[in-house]
Amino acid sequence: MDHIHWKWWIVRARVIKKGHLQENYYGDLQIRLILIDELGTKMEAIVYRRQAEHFNQLLRCGSVYDFYNVGFDPTEMIVHLRFKIRSQFCMILNNVTTTRTPHDVIGLVVHVGDIEFRSLYLRQTPTRIIALVNPRLQIIFVRVWDQQLTRNLTRWRSARTHFDCFVATLTRVDRRADELSTTYESDIIFNPDSASANEFNVLRQALAVSPSNVQEQVEESIGRRNLHNYQRQN
Repeated sequence: MDHIHWKWWIVRARVIKKGHLQENYYGDLQIRLILIDELGTKMEAIVYRRQAEHFNQLLRCGSVYDFYNVGFDPTEMIVHLRFKIRSQFCMILNNVTTTRTPHDVIGLVVHVGDIEFRSLYLRQTPTRIIALVNPRLQIIFVRVWDQQLTRNLTRWRSARTHFDCFVATLTRVDRRADELSTTYESDIIFNPDSASANEFNVLRQALAVSPSNVQEQVEESIGRRNLHNYQRQN
């Protein structure tokens, strides 16, 4: 396995503390961050030079970000800093690091897949695919994982039968599988009392009267998706 500081990484984390933009011991601009990931692990991150100015304007305390192409350096090599968190490594945001904000998704449940088990964080984890339809009749696939699945175990079939409005917050985009994926940060809400949910009432009534039109579209989308995943794996 590659050593942690020999490659770039993708990290999802919430910014819980952001220091001031200032010059360091060598006269370079820097900003220091305290982050917490999906498993509750806190880590310290450092940004230098021009990237420090960029991320100082971009990042907000309390917000969750997907950090792409981050590095990790041994803390023992960074002798000019006194770290607030005791760790062997700190995260480095560099000139190839980019960020994305996780997505919230809302739609009516039109398909509930079977429960399957996949490897996640070195253990077999329950998951299932949910298909949603939005007001433009687009099909959106959401993979629900672990606690978000088991906490609502009795709701899924009923949600499909009654075309319940479904909200998943802070989902991750999986472009290879063409789906959204819940995370430990995600919340699952059925039939929220909000203006956005009320916009689906007309669509729900139409589906209740004539569900076959959307069902055919869902089955076609699932077929294309299964073929794509099969070709990707072989």
